[in-house]
Amino acid sequence: MEKDQNFLELEKRIASLEQEVTRLKGMLHEKEAIHQPIKNMAPPPPVSSPEAQPKSSLSWESLAPEPEETDWEHLIGRIWLPRIFIVVLLLGVIWAFKVSVDKGLITEPVRVLLGFLASGAFLWLGDRQIKQQRSALGQVLLGGSVCLAMLTTFAMHALYDFISASPAFLLNVVWIAGGMYLAHRYRSEALAILASLAGCLVPFLVESQEPNTWLFVSYEVILYGGFLYFAIHKQYITLYFSSSILLQAAFVAYAIGTQGDIDLLAAGSVAQYAILLICLLTRHWYAHSQTGVLFACFLLTLLWINIGYEEMSVQLLSLAGFLLHSFLAIYFWKRNAKTAGAFLALASFSLAFYFTRTIDNQPLIYLAVLIEATAAFYAGIRLRSRLLAGSAIVLYLFGSLPILDYSIEQVISIETVLWIGLVITFYINIKLAEAHVTPSNPNIFTVLYTAHTALMLLFLTRETNVLAENLSFDMKHLAVSFVWVLYAVSAVVYGMIRKEARLRLFGVILIFVTLLKVIFIDLPNVSLLFRAILFIVLGGIGIAVSRLFYTASKDKKPDTISE
Repeated sequence: MEKDQNFLELEKRIASLEQEVTRLKGMLHEKEAIHQPIKNMAPPPPVSSPEAQPKSSLSWESLAPEPEETDWEHLIGRIWLPRIFIVVLLLGVIWAFKVSVDKGLITEPVRVLLGFLASGAFLWLGDRQIKQQRSALGQVLLGGSVCLAMLTTFAMHALYDFISASPAFLLNVVWIAGGMYLAHRYRSEALAILASLAGCLVPFLVESQEPNTWLFVSYEVILYGGFLYFAIHKQYITLYFSSSILLQAAFVAYAIGTQGDIDLLAAGSVAQYAILLICLLTRHWYAHSQTGVLFACFLLTLLWINIGYEEMSVQLLSLAGFLLHSFLAIYFWKRNAKTAGAFLALASFSLAFYFTRTIDNQPLIYLAVLIEATAAFYAGIRLRSRLLAGSAIVLYLFGSLPILDYSIEQVISIETVLWIGLVITFYINIKLAEAHVTPSNPNIFTVLYTAHTALMLLFLTRETNVLAENLSFDMKHLAVSFVWVLYAVSAVVYGMIRKEARLRLFGVILIFVTLLKVIFIDLPNVSLLFRAILFIVLGGIGIAVSRLFYTASKDKKPDTISE
């Protein structure tokens, strides 16, 4: 009876497919008729209104494919329903099992036997469902089979002490291999992900009085290499991501649990990075995702190295990372710009990390990072690499933000050099971005120039305060206001020479800002004489700057802000 129903359902599907093919053929013939040249025919009479057009006329809109509607019944009923309720079923089985155990109805050997029998039943049911074209339900049952087998093995070893650690470990490896075989046979990425998760958990399911870190790292890295090869071979991008994340998660969990042998975990992270790098160089399968995983793994590896190794080893490894990635960037410079940019980003982080571990003077570290980040940003623009440009911005923030806390005690000092480097590199980066980058919001450059102006004013104020340290309170306020106005006039004059309306506008706005500073900050604290001097100087400078604009307008058309 069931076979007859399947046969009738198959006939219905074939009839539906035949009707669809006939409809598509008709649409194709009509589309070809539109493109065929029409010869020896008079043009059709003009149509005065849309109502006069024939209803059977063919338009390009009628040929456009209709948007596919989401089949919620299929998505919920066939995909997510079995996934959710297999968990519900397992919980119910576990609770019923516990009740039976508590009442003494099931002995320990019977529990183990029932566990393996249930795993086998799930395996048989899953295979049967897939053969009957219920693949989503079948894959869930197959995954449940692997989970039950591993849980039963864990109970045999940890709860009932039927077997020692080594046989339990080997049995779990067998279940993982079986899960991989099922994923290969039924072409299921979900089963492969489940198998990789189970594989990472195996060492934590085996109790050991003295954990062997070397064995743990070797097992996890070899397992990861196998899953990574499987992901690339089958082109399973989700498995590629998940297996990489799971390995790092296993290392972190082991480090928290044992609190020792961090150097071996760092070596495992280095091995993971080496595997990812080899895969990227040899199997350029999905470069964007591969590059992202490689980049994230490298940053985590730097952290592991910093925590687990001694100072000299960290310096050598970071320098080796810089040289290796620089060589790869040069190799790919003409072949693949995006790959070259990715390797340059890795080289930039390696070099910055090397600076932090080799330069004793902290201000010099920040200055070196600023220069390096500026060079990396220029290279990112040349290569049109968002990853490299974004990495350069991150490095620049790392080098620039701490500088804001550095006060200037002497005019000629390392702090002064640091501030000058910050102001110059910030301006260079703005000009590079303005010349080569088209942002979604053009006002971003106005914000950046405003930030640079504020940065310059802060620097000039600190330098002026150091120069006027021995002067009176009134003279200090006067000196700072004079320097601000001088900077504003310089911006206006430079804008006149370079014919840049933005610079002229910034200069004028800065004059008004200085006026506000004088009114609200300087006036309440200075004598009447200095108030008079401030207002005379400001008024004269404002009129002179205004006169400059009139003089410039004689030789050319008046400038607008939009220039």
